[in-house]
Amino acid sequence: KDRRLDFHLDKDAHLRVPVLLVGSGDSAELFIRDIARTDSNYRVVGIVSDTTARVGRNIHGVEIMGTIDQISAVVEKLANMGVKPQRLIVTLERFQSIKMKELFETADSLGMNIARLPSLSDFRNDLPHEMKVKPIDVEDLLGRPQTALDKARVKRLISGKRLLITGAGGSIGRELVRQVSSLEPDHITLVDSSEYNLFCVDMELANQHADLSRQALLGDVRDRIRIKSIFVDQRPDIVFHAAALKHVPLVEANILEGISTNIFGTINVADAARSCNVSTFIQISTDKAVNPTSVMGVSKRVAEQYCQALELEHSGKDDTNFITVRFGNVLGSTGSVVELFRKQLSDGGPLTVTHPDMTRYFMTTREAVELVLQAAALGIEEGGLNGRIFVLDMGEPVRIMDLARQMIRLADFIPDEDIKIVITGIRPGEKLFEEVLHGSEAPVQSNQEGILIASPRTVTLKEVESDLEELRGALTTENLTGVFDLLYKLVPEYKPNNTEAPQSEVV
Repeated sequence: KDRRLDFHLDKDAHLRVPVLLVGSGDSAELFIRDIARTDSNYRVVGIVSDTTARVGRNIHGVEIMGTIDQISAVVEKLANMGVKPQRLIVTLERFQSIKMKELFETADSLGMNIARLPSLSDFRNDLPHEMKVKPIDVEDLLGRPQTALDKARVKRLISGKRLLITGAGGSIGRELVRQVSSLEPDHITLVDSSEYNLFCVDMELANQHADLSRQALLGDVRDRIRIKSIFVDQRPDIVFHAAALKHVPLVEANILEGISTNIFGTINVADAARSCNVSTFIQISTDKAVNPTSVMGVSKRVAEQYCQALELEHSGKDDTNFITVRFGNVLGSTGSVVELFRKQLSDGGPLTVTHPDMTRYFMTTREAVELVLQAAALGIEEGGLNGRIFVLDMGEPVRIMDLARQMIRLADFIPDEDIKIVITGIRPGEKLFEEVLHGSEAPVQSNQEGILIASPRTVTLKEVESDLEELRGALTTENLTGVFDLLYKLVPEYKPNNTEAPQSEVV
């Protein structure tokens, strides 16, 4: 049953859903004024404030009854008055995700659902005709307090530079385009193998920054000649390499394609950057490269190794700086578990979880890209990383079963009653839990909050090139056993959980 229908029934019966507002600022005042002049579904029965100073006052006759940490007592008092609120509505514009999660849990324990008002800043200079309540997104719960971005440092990196972004139409690539386009680059080259994704990101950039010089180019990173031609023609100063095949089960089912894209695609882009005197090359990597159990993970670790080896060859100020940034899952990205759960919820369930104890690290797309840019600027200022890589601080891992239950409750349903959760079993290549760092990497805190510096095992360019040439030969002849033997050699910690993968005899 869709409980949202109850609101319409209440409205038809000339009743209003009693709500408790969280926050006593301008948004709360505007909302109360708005529902008084419109045919609203709501009536505000009380307010809780984020400060004690306003407790005891009222807004348009509605009492500020306590502070946010007194919600349970306020709800009990209102219940005794016969007007127990059915919903919490957050009116605060800046509300930390950790506090939002606590508020969500409080509301759940009191049998209430939770929603929020849009930010007044979303409306720029025009106030809305109607203050529409919107649901709390799972991103509101899983995000962390945002690290303050050093915009001046990042702008020094981007301003006046010619940029090239591979995988520009993907989740990370598109967010990179959004953020760097506001930092006054001289030119942006968008590269993607998907015509549709490239069209979408190009149109978005044209709409947001019509005067910014740009070029949208179709190109597959596996095509060495095409990539080199793009670099010669576009002459980028900075390259963000975000193109990759990232879905673990799909790459397990398409092993040669995954290796061709993630390893040799990276090599093609890195070599083109080096030969065209690109100043800085930033590689987007993944926590799945740590103690990999999947082809996707091991392919990204080999790509890391190649860029590390190139960085170790770095000998002068005119050489390319190679910077690798590693992080975990991005909320809401294409094919992510959050997107899957949303689709399953819209279909009425069930939600599918591969293992009850499965955990993952999560970060919002915006936060991930901000820290990538921060790490890139930091890497240039460091003046050479000597094979070290940047690792974004992902906070605490999230249990996927808890995420599923939270998303069900956010949709106003009851887990296991309205929407079932089905355990489907771990898929090929999947880990029960992810690791952002290898046990031997000895991370140290950088001088930028939210960014760690790790020191993974390195190999020389000569060593890795020899193994990669053998890997290329095995790939060309589709010699799967030879491919896996070389992956085991390149990444000894690779331990596939797919029983169909040939097992290594390399110790």
